[in-house]
Amino acid sequence: MNKFSWSYLLRRSLIALLLITALAACGGDDKKDEDSGKNTAASEATLSVDQAQVELRQGETWTPVSEAAQVRASDAVRTDANGQAVITFYTGTQVEILPNSEIVVEAFEPVEGGGTTITLNQLTGETLHRVELVANSGSQYEVNTPVAHLTVRGTEFTVAVADDGATRVEVTVGVVQAEIGEQTVEVQPGEAIDVAPDETTT
Repeated sequence: MNKFSWSYLLRRSLIALLLITALAACGGDDKKDEDSGKNTAASEATLSVDQAQVELRQGETWTPVSEAAQVRASDAVRTDANGQAVITFYTGTQVEILPNSEIVVEAFEPVEGGGTTITLNQLTGETLHRVELVANSGSQYEVNTPVAHLTVRGTEFTVAVADDGATRVEVTVGVVQAEIGEQTVEVQPGEAIDVAPDETTT
């Protein structure tokens, strides 16, 4: 083979190598974009307004929401006397926010294995929670009120918080574990528990 042929083959080999490298890089970028998209979806929820007025706080500013908005960790939602809204998480879990209520999405993040951790702080008002059961032991759904810490998995329940912090928890499906001070109470389906501001229960 002459010198020209060797040079030609070398150039072709180098071009092929560069093309393979470029394609691999593009594939890597696509994978990164896909993973990024999944992480974004797993760290956002959708706020849907059933009845006005509903406001969303992101940072320090409260903004009226007329139809829908994205909700992330540390955001807060409040309703007036007529307002009603639903937050839907990517797992299918929903929290319905009834009139004269305010909640904070304290934490919302995916966990290894496809599950998620959701923590809500309910300051006042009434909420209805429909928590989808996720086949992942690391998944957790928590609701904090001024006098109780609630933990559930695959449950339907309501939480009502009065202006003085008194809390009522009523379970429809599943079990809610309520930590009140130093005691832990399991609230079964069809049961309810009332927690006074001094953390006494009835």
